[in-house]
Amino acid sequence: MAAVDGHIAGQMQQATGGVPFLVEESTRWLVRQGRLALRDGLCVAQPASAALDLHVEVGRGIVAQAAMQGREALLCLQLLAVCARPLDLDHLRQAMGDSASDPAPAPAELSGTLLALESEQFVVAVAGNRPLYALAHDRIRESLFAALGADERAALHGRLGRAFETFLRTTDAAELAVL
Repeated sequence: MAAVDGHIAGQMQQATGGVPFLVEESTRWLVRQGRLALRDGLCVAQPASAALDLHVEVGRGIVAQAAMQGREALLCLQLLAVCARPLDLDHLRQAMGDSASDPAPAPAELSGTLLALESEQFVVAVAGNRPLYALAHDRIRESLFAALGADERAALHGRLGRAFETFLRTTDAAELAVL
């Protein structure tokens, strides 16, 4: 791996919190965008990128990488970003299938999506009474949330609210007490 210019390394540390996944993905994004290049074995900003704002660029890279995971995976990530807390498979599945035109994925299908997102280091499984899923880093949540428009955020909040209401209506008191 090439060495990194000290100024860029400091900005990257600040923008990613030093999370290896975010550093690696952000560097790839910046190279693909032509904002960083290898010169004499050193990773440097391109001359036109002298005023590189890595905080903004890292966010763009995260959103672009999330979009490349596919429509269902992106919706899953956006719901987790808007909820801002871990969700179990049932709530996530219910929120993803909010209408007849957008049916809920099968549990096995959603589990597969979550495993893929976990292997890509977007989500982590959180131990508890029920398996919960959360975004792997606050920077991922911030980037995904910031990329959503106000109408999109409101629609996703609505999906989550309806999923929680359905859960409360269909879950008996004994099970709710355990949660």
